Amino acid sequence: MIITKVELDTVSSADFIGDDNGTKVFASAQGSGQVTIQLKASPSSVSLPSGFVSWSGGSSGSNQLQRIISKSALIEAGETVTATTWGNDVFKGRVYVFDGTPSPSGVNIDVTVTRDDSIASPFGVTVRGEAWSPAETYDIYYENKKWKFVFEKVAYEIKWGINNGGRTNVPDGTASPFPLGMEMNPASTEAQKKTQAKSDLTPDAIGRAPRTLYWSSALTSQHELFHVSDWLDNYYAPKTQEAETWIETQEEEVTLSNLTLSAVLNAKKSDFHDKLIEKTNEAQTDYNPDKETRAYGDGKDEYQTLADSIVP
Repeated sequence: MIITKVELDTVSSADFIGDDNGTKVFASAQGSGQVTIQLKASPSSVSLPSGFVSWSGGSSGSNQLQRIISKSALIEAGETVTATTWGNDVFKGRVYVFDGTPSPSGVNIDVTVTRDDSIASPFGVTVRGEAWSPAETYDIYYENKKWKFVFEKVAYEIKWGINNGGRTNVPDGTASPFPLGMEMNPASTEAQKKTQAKSDLTPDAIGRAPRTLYWSSALTSQHELFHVSDWLDNYYAPKTQEAETWIETQEEEVTLSNLTLSAVLNAKKSDFHDKLIEKTNEAQTDYNPDKETRAYGDGKDEYQTLADSIVP
């Protein structure tokens, strides 16, 4: 019986991407199992002599009409597999194995909070400017002939600091002798000092204390750190998660022209950054109007407790 043809039958566990000048290109996600290239001989009843089909690339299958490529390791540059009979190519393909669908984890918001009193004027400051120029990390993965993306991490620094402006710190309302307030007459009595301090540290309706001659370093620090946590937890994180949702719904069709992961990802980073900044601006718009009211309200009870502990 005469063999008339050996040709491709099937390629299993991989997606066909296209024909690149006679080379059939396939892609799959990394995982267990293998890509199987199956040829067929015509007529089907023929018994092939040993070595009739020669292969390069891949690993041996169950017979000479079959070739396998393991999906256990990444093959991001592609592996070329060629089958020949009588010196002629009967199949030429290239198989890629890319990262598959990642386990969901959520974007890592990695913010370093640094105290730097040199940046503060009375009474304190919190600087969040780096939120608009953060370090961002994204990843790319393959799923069903689509490139998809993961927002992995955003990192920046928030600086805060406090400044007494010459005011006297009151760490303990029961201190004896009571510390002398800023620019007070050294001959001031204990009652005079305590009366002034009690007035300076008594909060108004929203929680703001006058702090004319006396202040509380601890409560001012608490105020600035409230700004940090308020921004991060209540405004920045939710909006960053909205950016993450948008980024992770983006996708690109996998074609013969975009099989280099780094190029595809780099082309998307500008869009991803713009979306993050858009959401950061939204967070800022929501955060700003009552930020001081919230921060003073957070410390109001502590200021009142401190003031109440001062008995002239």
